[in-house]
Amino acid sequence: MSIANGIAWMTFIQADTLNALSPAMAQEFLQACESLSGQDELKALVLQGSGKAFMAGGDLHALRQDPEATVAAIIPPMNQAVLLLQAMPIVIIARLHGAVAGAGLSLACLADISIAAAETRFVYAYSDIATTCDLGLSWHVVRRLGVSRAIEIALWSRGFDARQAADWGLVNHVVERPRLDEFVQALIARLSAMPTHVIRATKTLLLHAQSASLKEQLDLEHSMFLDCATRPIFSASIDQFFEKRR
Repeated sequence: MSIANGIAWMTFIQADTLNALSPAMAQEFLQACESLSGQDELKALVLQGSGKAFMAGGDLHALRQDPEATVAAIIPPMNQAVLLLQAMPIVIIARLHGAVAGAGLSLACLADISIAAAETRFVYAYSDIATTCDLGLSWHVVRRLGVSRAIEIALWSRGFDARQAADWGLVNHVVERPRLDEFVQALIARLSAMPTHVIRATKTLLLHAQSASLKEQLDLEHSMFLDCATRPIFSASIDQFFEKRR
């Protein structure tokens, strides 16, 4: 993992298994998330995979050899990591290519913004090995797509491409593979230029809206707007706005 200009980059590196999630990777992922959770100047996190894929599911060799021990070594730490990421007021970006399967699909659905290469292939995969999903996939996919589409993906679909994922709302942008890094960097440049407190407050506000009443949301909007408006950068930004119009 690396951090620069308020942006963290987390890369899954297990190219020989298409970044299949192993017990060691689960522990490393949790440790990385724990190290990020207290960083108040963090703006965004980019999740990406090395080699030919984002992540092609879990470590099936380990799961076949010792299911109970492997599940215990992967799911609890990954669940802790997912909850840590969900609680962070930062933008989570998934840079997707190749296979996004099983646990990879779970992590992709965790992202706020997903950018996929056109050749990306999404596969639920869990039912193919006679089990159910993990890492919050059922929670995210039902909220994004509804129960009917979630059941279709889990029990009938043999996979879908990036264009279909975008049509369904699982992916924000689809670009040709050579332009993937350029597109992600453009988004990062935009976020890097924004004040940290605006990004974090906006993420907090939008997440709060999922469960708040209108009255509660109006009160929080009022409070957060006032907090932003009393900072020097607010007045400076308004001055810049008028300068550009001259």
